[in-house]
Amino acid sequence: MTDDFPRRLYLLLLSSIRLLQSKRELYREEIYSSGTMDPSLALIVAFLHNYRDIAVNFNARWQQLPMFYLDKILKVSRRKQLAGTTWLAFESSR
Repeated sequence: MTDDFPRRLYLLLLSSIRLLQSKRELYREEIYSSGTMDPSLALIVAFLHNYRDIAVNFNARWQQLPMFYLDKILKVSRRKQLAGTTWLAFESSR
């Protein structure tokens, strides 16, 4: 064995995982359409679907939190946008 064996093994495993990830849609469709899903796999799939829905709802709440804080907690309203004015001051170097 050479010193680069662990590195080659790691790269081989990484490429295998990338190959599986690139074909995940195909594998998922085959599992769903075959009609012979293992009960343990069906449980994992159901869990993942549930988890996805919970995560989407949770993330949506975090997106709405700043407006909730401004509206309900601080009870502030938005002000109209006004055209800005810029003042420039120049000093003479004399």
